[in-house]
Amino acid sequence: MSEKNTSYQIIFENESILVLNKPTAIHSTAGKNTDLTITDFLKKDYPENFKINNEGGLLQRLDFETSGCQLVAKNSIAFNFFKDQIKKHQVVKEYLLLSNQKLAKPVWAKNYLFSRYRGSKKVSILEKGVARSLYAETLYSPEKAIINKNIFLIRATTSFGRRHQVRAQAGHLNIPLIGDTLYGSQVSFTDLQINNFPSFLLHGYRLCLPKNQFSKKIDFTAPLPAYLADFIKNH
Repeated sequence: MSEKNTSYQIIFENESILVLNKPTAIHSTAGKNTDLTITDFLKKDYPENFKINNEGGLLQRLDFETSGCQLVAKNSIAFNFFKDQIKKHQVVKEYLLLSNQKLAKPVWAKNYLFSRYRGSKKVSILEKGVARSLYAETLYSPEKAIINKNIFLIRATTSFGRRHQVRAQAGHLNIPLIGDTLYGSQVSFTDLQINNFPSFLLHGYRLCLPKNQFSKKIDFTAPLPAYLADFIKNH
């Protein structure tokens, strides 16, 4: 693994794609804020990518707090191919999250996400689709119980990429991310006397691509943030 910019790690790179490890507390793309974003750093490190689009070939957006794998195309042919594969749900992502609610066994969330207007702060979960709602599926699986602090590490696997999908569906299943008050959490890491964590933890741990002409390597993992790796090791 090489590192080209201190704001992200490069997990993999060839002539067609990049797989980045995005840190927490940075936006993927520009919005109403004026903070630096992943696309700003791509513009500096990979200016040719902006011939593809104004986001530098970025194929996945992650929330400000979310860390982990992000796929970037380096040419238009690769961009169009993977954009189509994502649309067809051929790109699988695995996330790790921390909840203070126990998940006893694997469970699927299969429902619709709805927001009243574009860019609304929160999305709602619906069991039946309505106009402007988007269907999504996520498999939540228990990974590790940290009994002395009543914390549970959960894996979320999906081939969909809806905005706030993993967070909203976790809240709907009554396993909200610790600190994610927007989707039902009533406890913070500070309440649990856990320091140096983001407001909530969601890490894109694994990215699996379909077989393709652009990369023989199709399975990528993003190392855990140091604060999470240390926490798991010590508990």
